[in-house]
Amino acid sequence: VWLRGRPAEVTLDIATVWAAGAVDRDRGNDRQRLLVLDTGDTYSF
Repeated sequence: VWLRGRPAEVTLDIATVWAAGAVDRDRGNDRQRLLVLDTGDTYSF
């Protein structure tokens, strides 16, 4: 991910995509929102 400028924080939205016949009956956990702070740490998702 490339960001314009040097923000102190960003919000990252992640959604789950299902394929090949996989089924998740709990659709409430398909989306996650993360607050990523500029701490100098490396983030991996």
